Amino acid sequence: MPESKFYHFSPKGMFYSVSSAEDAVTSLEEGGYIWLDYYCPAKEDLNKLAELLGIHPLSVEDCLDTSQVPKIEHFPNNTFIIFNSYSHLRFVR
Repeated sequence: MPESKFYHFSPKGMFYSVSSAEDAVTSLEEGGYIWLDYYCPAKEDLNKLAELLGIHPLSVEDCLDTSQVPKIEHFPNNTFIIFNSYSHLRFVR
């Protein structure tokens, strides 16, 4: 089963995985960017993330809305991107 993954992109262009969103945020002290890839997050995980990063509560609600359209929103300290998942089903007779 896929799981959430967290990455830090250094100012020199290197990237590496970190164990948690908290560790990713801490890695920003070195500069660069982080990518937080959540897979099927619980509302509690997203609320904790919103507090950690100062994300607007409505963005958290968008993550939990299965009919939310893909979008990108730019905020002063982060960019919020939401995608729809895609699965390809193949039927064989």
